[in-house]
Amino acid sequence: MRSVAVVGAGLAGLAAALRLIEAGVAVSVFEARSRVGGRVFSVPAPFAPDLVLDLGASFINTDHADMMGLCKRMGLTLFRRAGALGASAPADGYFWQGEWLSEDALAQALRGAARRIAADAAALEADFERLAPDVDQMSAAQYIDQILPADGPDWARAFLVSAVRAEYGVEPGEASALELIWLGLSVEGQTLDLVGESDEAFEINGGSGLLPVRLAERIVAAGGEVVLDAPVSGIVERGSGVEVRLRSGLARSFDVVLVALPFPVLRDVALEGAVPPAFRRFLEAARLGRNEKLFMGSKGRPWREDGRFALNAWGGGDICAMWDGTLRQEAEPVAGLTCYFGGDGVGALAAENLAIAVADWAGGALQPLMPGFAASALAQPVRTNWSRDPFSRGAYTSFAPGVYTRVADYLWYEGETPDAHSGPIFGRLGFIGEHLSGEYYGYMNGAAQTGRLAAETVLSRM
Repeated sequence: MRSVAVVGAGLAGLAAALRLIEAGVAVSVFEARSRVGGRVFSVPAPFAPDLVLDLGASFINTDHADMMGLCKRMGLTLFRRAGALGASAPADGYFWQGEWLSEDALAQALRGAARRIAADAAALEADFERLAPDVDQMSAAQYIDQILPADGPDWARAFLVSAVRAEYGVEPGEASALELIWLGLSVEGQTLDLVGESDEAFEINGGSGLLPVRLAERIVAAGGEVVLDAPVSGIVERGSGVEVRLRSGLARSFDVVLVALPFPVLRDVALEGAVPPAFRRFLEAARLGRNEKLFMGSKGRPWREDGRFALNAWGGGDICAMWDGTLRQEAEPVAGLTCYFGGDGVGALAAENLAIAVADWAGGALQPLMPGFAASALAQPVRTNWSRDPFSRGAYTSFAPGVYTRVADYLWYEGETPDAHSGPIFGRLGFIGEHLSGEYYGYMNGAAQTGRLAAETVLSRM
């Protein structure tokens, strides 16, 4: 029986381990945290323990086949967010500087930009290899300057900036223009879709954190091992295998090692093996964006009761988006409003006393948007801090100008057969994670897909 070590028990590592162990391979998963899941983590809400909050990744798009397949196999059901829409409020709202903007006005202001984005996206799809390098060299900020008229309203630019912050966790000057194009801004009539390529249709009933827990349980039940509190200090490839060295001083050898760590974390691991210099440069340059969530509890759902939005609200400031984070538990009398921050807007969460800051927001910035919120707000807000988490150091992947086209050959792409998959496996070392997905980087599906593709590739070579 061949042996494979998986370093990292996030979705990518667990998806790979499950596929391998079901094929009869001996698998050991090493995880630095005292839990599995990585950036997929759910907890009970302190303001209402019967509610579940997804501190990390939450949404699944309709084209996320790997995530849907894993959920089905693990006995988890999906909640369709659009199914919770009520007649009392529109699905989406748009706010800027304490005021609500009409979708009609925003659609009109961004119509020209949407046409340019659609045309550029079509051109890239037709001739990516020739056109993409020049577009990639441009920042999203420079691209915004090109596609918006100079005499347009200030808030039009603010919403494009906010879309980049929300989707990638960086300022537009730090993101490639490709990333803004891939967001898929669209305007149809008077209907606006800021992030058309991401429909965020589903959540996992019970919380997204249930999936990695059940995957780990299945792996152990099949005879594999999942070792927690086991940070890795070194991965050393030798002629006959690969040695995994733990910070505890222990070391074990395996035939193959799949590394499922975010690159900012992997940079602290001694890596010796047949890894190409260009991939090492990718490892050094890669970063995760800055995104954080703030959860505020409330009695009822004042955002819907005030007739503002039922699913999402998009903002043009520090809070780049808000949504009902507890839609799948609508019968509960208490709800949780998720406020989403990205890029430099994360600095607004740096208050020493979060409860006081939230009270100020509830009675200040949010009051004109949702007059009923201040009276219904509950104590014990919750915030995330992924950027300071030593085992993630950020939210999810974003590519700086000029990086994507240089590293695209090192991302995972699915072939018609396992022999035709392509991705970063060098000798006995392989690398997986959402940051290495050619189609789904930044999504849980990217993690799950790369784990599966790497495991199938390893099996085909064995």
